[in-house]
Amino acid sequence: MWGPNGRFGYLPISNTKAYWYLLINAHPNDPLIAKYNVSDLIERLKNYPQPVTDIIELTENHHILKHDIYDIPAIDQYVFDHIALVGDAAHAMTPNLGQGACQGIEDAYILGLSLSRHPDHGLQEYEKKRLHRANTFVNMSRRVGAMAQLEYPFLCRIRNFMMKMTPQAAYRKQNQFIYDYRYEKRKALSRH
Repeated sequence: MWGPNGRFGYLPISNTKAYWYLLINAHPNDPLIAKYNVSDLIERLKNYPQPVTDIIELTENHHILKHDIYDIPAIDQYVFDHIALVGDAAHAMTPNLGQGACQGIEDAYILGLSLSRHPDHGLQEYEKKRLHRANTFVNMSRRVGAMAQLEYPFLCRIRNFMMKMTPQAAYRKQNQFIYDYRYEKRKALSRH
């Protein structure tokens, strides 16, 4: 749930437990955020729809973990001589698309294939195959995060309206890129 006081999400883990998170705009190591407890969070999110405050209310203060989120800007090189960067070392991204670990797994898979097919230049092949796709996720995740973390109610209303007006075809195209690794290759081939 996106709103001016932060983004809230949750997943049931069992019949009696849920994992939840709240993303709040703040400075690194913000001392005010460090002091937040259940009551503070309920007050902050009191205007959000249920089950938000119900879930938070069931949480014990010592179970609340507070972490800053960091990413790195997209880089233009993953391979340095005989060293290849993979995963977060190559493309640390915000969790807005849920793609951080996924892209690390894709790195490992493509690196393994590239090295097994071309032992002498497999690292360069890996970089060539992964650089654009992984960096696209870094940049896309950053943009989605900026949009999702808007705090001004007027801008939130504009964002929400624009999301409602976005054609379903645009969402399908984005999902195809995210979930179909071969999408870029087919798209490139169709241009020739």
